[in-house]
Amino acid sequence: MSHHSDEQQHPSASSDSFWEIGNYKRTTKRIEDGHRLCDDLMRLVQDRAEIEKMYAKQLKDWAKKWTNIIEKGPEYGTTEAAWKAVLIESDQVCDLHLRVKENLLNTVHGNVKNWQKENYHKSMMGQLKEKRDNEEMFKKAQKQWSKLYERVNKVR
Repeated sequence: MSHHSDEQQHPSASSDSFWEIGNYKRTTKRIEDGHRLCDDLMRLVQDRAEIEKMYAKQLKDWAKKWTNIIEKGPEYGTTEAAWKAVLIESDQVCDLHLRVKENLLNTVHGNVKNWQKENYHKSMMGQLKEKRDNEEMFKKAQKQWSKLYERVNKVR
């Protein structure tokens, strides 16, 4: 269980076990956490894609600047060829980083977004349907035990 989850127990619950009366809330909270973590992961991927894009742009600008300097400079022969080879390599690395950016956005981000869309559904009130449905099932399953538990505690 995530240490970030807000854990609220039923006042009469006697342990940390999720199957105790009312303790199912930490389990249903995981549904909300999962949805939020998908959002966080997509933002992480977007941030990384932006870094890749900026790096590629800087590399491209650097290569363009130095291509102009070399072409106007006194370099010739193998020295000029070596310098140009470094700049050609930087253009290739630039293209590589742009492909990484595209793969991050189109593949990774897209797959997480589709998975989230298929597995989490918001209701009209903005609550996740899966959480609401699970809470109702837990309440229904625990209803008879809750009444019995309260009756036993009154006798004591």
